[in-house]
Amino acid sequence: MRGTPRLPRADSAGSDPSVPLDAFCTARDWAKAADVIRDSGGVLLGDAAGRLARERLERYRDRMFETVPHRLTVLLRCREKPYAEVLLPLVATEVLGPYAQIVLPAPGRRPDPDEHDAACTAALALPAADRPDVRALVLFYRAIGRVQRGTRQRDLPGLVADLAAAQQVLTAAEYPGLWVDVTQALGECLRRMEVGDRAANLERAIAELEVLSDHLRGTGGIPEANALNSLGDAYARRVAGGDRKRAAAALEESFRIFGAAGGVHYQGSVARNLATLAVTDDDRAPHERIAGAFRWSQTAEECFAARGMTLEVARTRADLGGACALYAEREDVPAFHRHAIDLIQASYEVDWSGLDRRDYAMSRTNLAACLLQEARTAADQEEAIGHFTVALDYLDPSDASGRAIVLNNRGFTLLEQDRLEEAAADLLQAAAMVAMELDQAVRAEQELAVVGRLDELHGGAALVLTRLGRYQEALDVAEWGRGRLLARTLGLSATGAAPVAAIDGVTLVVPIITRTGSVVLVVPPGTTELTERNAVPIQGFGSGALRRITVGSRNGEAGWLMRRFAVDAAETPEEHRAALGEFIQAVAASMPLIGASLGAPIVAALTALDVPHGTTVALLADGELAVTPLHAATLPDGTTLASRWDIVYAPSVAVLRLSARRGADVPAPGSALLVGDPTDTLQYAEVELEDLRRRLPGATRTLDEDLASEYAGEHLLHIACHGVHDWRAAGGSYLEMYPGRTTTSAEIARYRLDGCRLATLSACETGLHAFLQARDEFLGLPAAFLQAGAAAALCTLWRVDDLATSLFMHRFYDGLLSRGLTPARALREAAAWLRDHGDTYREPFFWAGFVLVGV
Repeated sequence: MRGTPRLPRADSAGSDPSVPLDAFCTARDWAKAADVIRDSGGVLLGDAAGRLARERLERYRDRMFETVPHRLTVLLRCREKPYAEVLLPLVATEVLGPYAQIVLPAPGRRPDPDEHDAACTAALALPAADRPDVRALVLFYRAIGRVQRGTRQRDLPGLVADLAAAQQVLTAAEYPGLWVDVTQALGECLRRMEVGDRAANLERAIAELEVLSDHLRGTGGIPEANALNSLGDAYARRVAGGDRKRAAAALEESFRIFGAAGGVHYQGSVARNLATLAVTDDDRAPHERIAGAFRWSQTAEECFAARGMTLEVARTRADLGGACALYAEREDVPAFHRHAIDLIQASYEVDWSGLDRRDYAMSRTNLAACLLQEARTAADQEEAIGHFTVALDYLDPSDASGRAIVLNNRGFTLLEQDRLEEAAADLLQAAAMVAMELDQAVRAEQELAVVGRLDELHGGAALVLTRLGRYQEALDVAEWGRGRLLARTLGLSATGAAPVAAIDGVTLVVPIITRTGSVVLVVPPGTTELTERNAVPIQGFGSGALRRITVGSRNGEAGWLMRRFAVDAAETPEEHRAALGEFIQAVAASMPLIGASLGAPIVAALTALDVPHGTTVALLADGELAVTPLHAATLPDGTTLASRWDIVYAPSVAVLRLSARRGADVPAPGSALLVGDPTDTLQYAEVELEDLRRRLPGATRTLDEDLASEYAGEHLLHIACHGVHDWRAAGGSYLEMYPGRTTTSAEIARYRLDGCRLATLSACETGLHAFLQARDEFLGLPAAFLQAGAAAALCTLWRVDDLATSLFMHRFYDGLLSRGLTPARALREAAAWLRDHGDTYREPFFWAGFVLVGV
């Protein structure tokens, strides 16, 4: 029956309906009956044949021992629905023989799940199942049966394949009702599938569900509401930050349609999805988000309770507990951890663990995490560990993302209990699962979601390895977890930091800052084996303390880094001056805090390891520390790291090694390409370019062309213009290099700047990276220039002063070009000169924001 067109309903002129009607009623089987409709459908489905069929049906009504009444009833049904969809179950019943009653159960009858699955599999092996339409129907029923009995992640790819194969045959044109059911099931399976490319699975689910929703639009029934509910949830799950507005619109429409159609318990499912969506709605104030979550959860409970669905009530409470846990974590509201604990524990009064194994595991994980927030004793921590262990038992072994989350949390808890071997096993296993996910990722959005999902994972693993005395392994794990996306783009190996002495003349300083504790690995050149001397514990300082200094607390004082937003938000010159003054003071106040906590132990280690003053020290920092001027932190004796060593920054050993290799190919920069400010609002940008022209008479200037086409292998690239860091998406950070348009970091990364020894980004915020999205990564303008081929980039950490920048650049190029200093030494001397150039520029704001990424 595949390929049978939808037949006309009008009578053919001059045709006698009794002849094809008799042929239909006496056909040998349902397949032959279908052939009669295919050949004479215009007559059989016309009005005259319908009247004749109803007359005959009345005549044969009491003679049920004959097949004719049944045939006539089927024919009349074919006038209301596509005949292929009406006849397919009858054909399948005939050809499947004894399996038919189990594979195609009567309405209201639910066969044993294992028996049904076995019957479907056996039926697919029958010769009769070679019919594409029958095979597609059996595949669909088998998939539905497996979904209803509960599936593991490892089963979903097979279900998707079965449903996709069925959809190819059961098309919307020939089998509209079946197509709706198949497409709904396919979208649901894809939406839930974590195996493989999670982002691609979601996008495929959205594509299927959008087509389904368009097909059903305006029908106002349960199928349309179901499709909108699934589509809304898929929008909300989108890897790249979700699509909340479209998700809310779809879910709210689904809720309305279910209500109009009498689907009260279905409304509960939609309300639960809306509750989950509410707590992550960043367009609303925090208290509005949590209030929305409570309101929709209460609605969901009422809907489920009205139908006596106690399992769904329990699951709704657990989901609300998860929302409270997320709110407590994001907004730093400890009281909501207790709300989360009470709600999740209350949900366990009913055994709903068999409803959805992953949901149950994640509720246990949320409960454990909240218990840890209130833990006061080792027994409290042990209780949380027990919940993490239960969660792992319920998670499918193939669910890498779910297992990594639980192992990460349990590993840190074990670390706090000094159960080091167990902690190392958990954290290293979680890291391996993240690596596996990343290897499977094929889209940039999914890569970012994978690496950003587990903050501090590799740092935690490195920390516990140092405490176990496995120092080289610790360095390798720290390296493995940093700048993974940049390393992949650059084609660099992620196998670790060995050999440790691969960068001549450079001492590696690797701060590992975690929620549980911190350590710094210090590796001077020539080191062949790491020992206890190379690992410096940082007492009383972790990621929480660092975050308070830099970002601040949502309920407390803003950190120095966040104070810069007030500068951007200023609307009048007076507000701008006041905000800028507060930012300058905040930077200055933070420097002694960073110096005492982190700078002093690093200096002590460098001194103990006999690292000579004046040599190059590379700070391999991540997270907030990577955008903090650690080189300028004030030490207890009033000095700084930069007053003793030439300080450079890099996201990883692999990137630093690449920078050194590229830099060695250009020993003495002798040519330059200059890019100025097209807006003419930076008074001293042109001064910088004129200074470089005097030093390098052959320097060329771009005006309104594209940098990619203008670059001709120049050793230096100096860009003096406006720059903006995009805090939401690092790929959107940009430079205003040409009139009327901006050039984003995503565009710059595609340039070819091979041969460029140094890209000087004399613009605001060019040294920032997207630590809010993925703390261990290095995404932004510096990474873009490294991807394009530059050996190193001179960048800025905030909105720098125009005149101070021009003075700094004059002194920097005097050292680099006139005196032949390395970029790192030229930067060090220029910053010191500017700082000591009278009282005007003594504050760190004016000179500490210039950093060199690479060597």
